[in-house]
Amino acid sequence: ADIKSESLAGFASENMADFVSECLADFIGIRSRARVVVGSYGRHDFEASVSIPLVQDLLAVKFAGFSLNDHGTFYNKTLDRRVSRKDYQAFSGAVRLTPGDLDLQVTYDHVVDKSDLPALISVYSSQTRTTNSPGLLDGADRVCSNVNLSGICDRPDPEGVTTQNIVPTAYYKLDAITINAKADLGPLTFAAVTGYRKSTEWANQDPDGTEYDLFRTYRPQKFHQFSQEMRLESNFDGPFSFVAGIYYFNSAYSMRQTSKVAMAAVNPAQPLSAGFLYPSYGVHQDYDSLALFLQGDLKITDALTLTVGGRQTWDDKRFRFDQFANGTSIPSTSALTNQTYGQAKFNEFTPRVALRYEITPDVNVYASFSKGYNTGGFNGRAADPALIGPYQPETLKAYEAGFKAELFDRKLRINGAIFQNDFSDKQEEVITAIPNPPFTGTAVENAASARYRGAELEFSAIPMTGLTLNGSVGYLDAKYRNFMASLRSGTPVVDNSGLNLRRAPKWTLSGGADYVVPVGAGDLGFNVSARYISKTEQHILNDPYGTVPGYENVDAAIRYAFPIGTIDTTLTGFVKNITDKRVQTVYTTGGLGSFISYIGQGVGRTWGLELSARF
Repeated sequence: ADIKSESLAGFASENMADFVSECLADFIGIRSRARVVVGSYGRHDFEASVSIPLVQDLLAVKFAGFSLNDHGTFYNKTLDRRVSRKDYQAFSGAVRLTPGDLDLQVTYDHVVDKSDLPALISVYSSQTRTTNSPGLLDGADRVCSNVNLSGICDRPDPEGVTTQNIVPTAYYKLDAITINAKADLGPLTFAAVTGYRKSTEWANQDPDGTEYDLFRTYRPQKFHQFSQEMRLESNFDGPFSFVAGIYYFNSAYSMRQTSKVAMAAVNPAQPLSAGFLYPSYGVHQDYDSLALFLQGDLKITDALTLTVGGRQTWDDKRFRFDQFANGTSIPSTSALTNQTYGQAKFNEFTPRVALRYEITPDVNVYASFSKGYNTGGFNGRAADPALIGPYQPETLKAYEAGFKAELFDRKLRINGAIFQNDFSDKQEEVITAIPNPPFTGTAVENAASARYRGAELEFSAIPMTGLTLNGSVGYLDAKYRNFMASLRSGTPVVDNSGLNLRRAPKWTLSGGADYVVPVGAGDLGFNVSARYISKTEQHILNDPYGTVPGYENVDAAIRYAFPIGTIDTTLTGFVKNITDKRVQTVYTTGGLGSFISYIGQGVGRTWGLELSARF
């Protein structure tokens, strides 16, 4: 819903962001940074960056790269080895040119990720379970009726242990170029961001999560995108300022998925030796988006500022769904049998209005209204042409009021807000049974309207020299206002407004403390942080297997920062997730009588040592 600007930032990794945020090469002198981390599960990370001014005040370059690796955070009982291994490398190079009033930077990013896919844990159940959708049941998974598949149903959920019969592997390669340009035109500043990225990937997953070869998917995909933003920003004195611009985005992707489905999973009367089906489908999409945006700030008085803006967006999507004959292997090379085409165009105007009042230079209050827009489109994971769509855009009306205060000579910062977000034509995604192989597909429908209402309060305080305290509390009241839909193929439309929204905890709390004291030639620091998230739902029907109880997470670290000549060095020891909670991260099922039912889990307690240096 941000109407100011959008830009392709190239590489988006959180780890790389620390380097790229500094990647605007400067002219102060050669500056470098390096970091090494070792820790649990064989973790070994290496990061480094260097900035070099080649021509004073004219030309500078910067290079950054990192490698993230571990030996796997899960144990596979079937294969007797560790899985969910990390193997991630990235490189970034930037050139900055500043002739006169022009500031130009070109950045290249390269990423190769050979990490395993997250391990999955099967949760097949022989019993039916009630859901919060009227009349709909889950459970009674069909594989539980097959006497040849003994021992795979009604298992306890082991923490950090999977029984998958393969290591789910993946490969991802990204190349991206981003050009940032800014020119000082006197009363105006012209800025442009050009981005191009191209990626190839494949994923080999084992969704049944058991020691048997029941269901496997292989999905190669190619993707590329181009974006161009140009904007003018005011650079003059006076009560009025503005930013205006145009944004264009184009992307295309192609994907073909092949599934390997055991007849023993489809028909409980079949033995494991009955063989397999190899259904295959492919999708291709081209997407063009154009937007014009304008925002202005008017200082009505020295204390009161009015902000008014808007964005007009036009979207055009072209889609093709390819059906292939049943194959004989994975990946499949079977012949194309049918193609289904679709095109959809959408447009939306999204305004924003805000008022900000400075009670004092350190205390202000504000109120705002904005409208957000999430474009419609086609479902690339449909598996059946009946499920491809198109689905329509969802819109959001957001209301917010709050305050920001810095008190006691900025030793205390307090921010608070209340908000309400009203969704219309909310896009809901549900996995459902389909009549043809692979017998499960994903449907996306504009089935609901919903309201999110809540409040947030956060603070940061320095009560004494060396001690910093911070904390936050958030309350969320989320509910469907209208949800008339059939959430499973072949069932009638019913009122689902009593369902709890997914990933919408009522309470979130966090707090932390950091204390630094001089010791010897350096500074010794202690840090502890904790957060709590209340109960959440992970399944649209509120299946009990998708209910995650409230949980806490506690982290702690101790560090010593000291100089070695001209090198600023820091040695840190840390422990994350001290209480060792492997929180459920995902729950997926195909519904009553499904042969897909699994969960994912997060990582438990980890420790590490980090050595970093700046010079």
